[in-house]
Amino acid sequence: MVVLGQCMFGTLLCGLGYGAHWAIVPATASELFGLKNFGALYNFISLANPAGTPVFSSLIASTKVWDHCCCICQMLLESLKCDGSVCFFQTSIIMATLCKLQQGYARF
Repeated sequence: MVVLGQCMFGTLLCGLGYGAHWAIVPATASELFGLKNFGALYNFISLANPAGTPVFSSLIASTKVWDHCCCICQMLLESLKCDGSVCFFQTSIIMATLCKLQQGYARF
């Protein structure tokens, strides 16, 4: 029952994040860059999530990092299941680092 509550809380946070993204980012973009090229900028913003998901989540996280962590987990625990923070920690660190780098580049 605890896992169900954690999943519901995580889903709520993800939903709030995406809702805030689609409410705040277009308004901020129009304020920062004006309405002259807002249509092109809005389309570029709309393509950011669908274009970034296959690159970061599928290619980097699942094929490279996840498979490597699962192999290590299988060797150490002699189990076919990859469970716990051992499997998710390295992926979350890489994704957090990439987000921090993007935040630094966005300031320039």
